[in-house]
Amino acid sequence: MKKAYLLLFIFAASIGSSKAQNSTDTFPSTFGKGKTYLYVVTVPGYFQVNNALKKIMEKEYNGDYEVIDVRDFATVPKKTNVNVYSFAMIYDNQEGYFSPEGRVTPETNYSCGVRDPNGKLYRLPYVGGNYKKVIEKYIKRLEDIRKANEGSK
Repeated sequence: MKKAYLLLFIFAASIGSSKAQNSTDTFPSTFGKGKTYLYVVTVPGYFQVNNALKKIMEKEYNGDYEVIDVRDFATVPKKTNVNVYSFAMIYDNQEGYFSPEGRVTPETNYSCGVRDPNGKLYRLPYVGGNYKKVIEKYIKRLEDIRKANEGSK
């Protein structure tokens, strides 16, 4: 089931270098131009991550957005005359296992990114374990781009 979400939203991201933050493949340069609407996609079962995402969106993002469950995302009606983007987290889970050196603990890495109205993916090229920092850094930068482009077509 989780792998299906990975295929549905092939986003990759995390906290990290400012070089990656400024990459043209990391953020859409046209984000915020014209009328822009952002769907923030959540995944069932990741309550802490989803709650952190909602709080960070409320605090850091001032544009039009809607938080929506991934199960409902496919049935969202198309908005006309609006540039619709979607933001989603992605979870790379590795189960724990035993190796000759001993037990390897389970691990989850978090990523995020944006899909533009044409379906192009913009993502950070790395992953990390601190989902709050992943979300916060990406959303803050996305808001900066939205503000800079606000009012232009």
